[in-house]
Amino acid sequence: MSKKLTVFLVLIVLGAMALAQEAKVRVEVSPPEAYIFLDNQAVGDHSRTIEMTPGKHTIGVYNYGYEPQVKEIDAVAGKNPSMSFALAQTGAAVNGPWGVLQIENVQRAAILLNGKTPPYFVGHGDLMNHHLPLTKELLIVPPGTFQVTATRYGKEIYSQPVTVAANERVIIYINKGEIKRETWSDGSQYSNLPRFQAGTASAKIAVAPVSGTFSATPKIYCNDSTKLAWTSQETIDASINDTMKKMDVQAKGGEMLLQPTHTTTYTFEAIGPGGIVDQKATTEVDPVIESTLTPARPEAHYLKLGDKILTNEPAELTWTTLHANDVQLQPVGAVATNGTQSVTPTIDPSIRGEVNVPQNYTLASTNVCGGTDSKTATVNVVGLVEPDIVSVFFPTAYPLPKRPDVGLVGSQQQLLDLLAKELKIYFDHNPEAKIQLTGFADVRNDKHFNQKLSERRAEVVKNYLISQGIPAERIEANGMGKTAQLDKELVKQLEAENPDRVGTKLGDFHKVWMSYNRRVDIILLPDKVESSRFFPHQVPDAPVLSQRACPSLSTIRGTAQ
Repeated sequence: MSKKLTVFLVLIVLGAMALAQEAKVRVEVSPPEAYIFLDNQAVGDHSRTIEMTPGKHTIGVYNYGYEPQVKEIDAVAGKNPSMSFALAQTGAAVNGPWGVLQIENVQRAAILLNGKTPPYFVGHGDLMNHHLPLTKELLIVPPGTFQVTATRYGKEIYSQPVTVAANERVIIYINKGEIKRETWSDGSQYSNLPRFQAGTASAKIAVAPVSGTFSATPKIYCNDSTKLAWTSQETIDASINDTMKKMDVQAKGGEMLLQPTHTTTYTFEAIGPGGIVDQKATTEVDPVIESTLTPARPEAHYLKLGDKILTNEPAELTWTTLHANDVQLQPVGAVATNGTQSVTPTIDPSIRGEVNVPQNYTLASTNVCGGTDSKTATVNVVGLVEPDIVSVFFPTAYPLPKRPDVGLVGSQQQLLDLLAKELKIYFDHNPEAKIQLTGFADVRNDKHFNQKLSERRAEVVKNYLISQGIPAERIEANGMGKTAQLDKELVKQLEAENPDRVGTKLGDFHKVWMSYNRRVDIILLPDKVESSRFFPHQVPDAPVLSQRACPSLSTIRGTAQ
């Protein structure tokens, strides 16, 4: 046997083996003009046996004016069971105006309009080539521009945009790449055409026009949603676009909520074999922020005695914002868009005496749309900053048994006036707070006399505070007589530390010692703030407070405020 014959036989055997490895399936279609797609690639029209590699595949059958069918197959090598596709008609009859596309030189290639996937299939070339004088093979389309694609076996034969006017025939010569236009006088005669008609030597395919509606909320505020709503008919694919992205949407219609951060124009595009609908809608985004900042009270109370802050009433601020994303409450920092918060005022430590300081709080709001807003609330911090509360000192023997209401000299009344202010602030923010008054007497006279004297001293201080608006139930008063005396060593220490003694001489120390023990001490409860026990050397009535003998009633009255 010659070498050439051997090679020939080997090729025959290999070819047979290759054919044996292919899978075959008979596809029966109805109507007979229906077109078969294998894995979305055009194969051919009418019933036929198709070949494929063994494995999983998709077979789809399409005919314009009919509901398509798509089935899965797990094909094996060799012959497979046949598959039947019986398509049902769908879609109402189509009204004009119309034009005609006549496509020549593509034989039985699949013709698709405005897309390159099987759902855009409108027929095969032999149904629209008008190749015989008496045939009526018409691809009737609404006026417009169409991307005409001819394809078969995975090969794109032709794909170009073609514009068709009403009552116009456009003839596309695929092999020449030419287009011819002429009047189509029959266009005005047709009305209410079915989507698909086919006979022995004629066919009419009437493609329905694509239509649709689209709307968007005309105006929103930042962080609100615009409502996009659309409907479309005869649509295969639909999308909504803005300047940043494209969103595929349900072709038949639907709604969507979006939150644009700036004025945005949306474009709705609905595509089908019968055309393309392109509609625009604009949503205006107003970046304005509305906000309020309100203090619960216009004033906050503050009381500091010595180095101890007894009252620092917080300012309670309530705020609201609309259309804000970031909210800063100064001096707090970032806060929620709406809320209430207590903010403790900050007082300059150099302040002494009465406090009346405006505290400003600012609410600054921004949003992602570029909006800004600022609101300021002012709370006046009122109160007192004093070195300390001080004990109240009395002249010798006062208050007298027959005049228990007299005994407070002018300087000590002034101290109690200040104390009353302090107590009002203190009690206002301490529901359980009280003041404890303890009277004392110097060592002269008997125990019984001094006990009563010390009690009168505590009582006269109590009554004076009551006259200044301090509730009686907040005051405890008692006397210690001449017990619990400040001893001389302690008085020497107090005098050494006494800021009021600057520029004075100690003089008769025994006299000074007795002056220190004619007093009423004050304790603020529950904080246990005790009055300082420095004798007031610098006050005008200090000589009256320090003299050994009992001053006259007129002298005491002469010191009054």
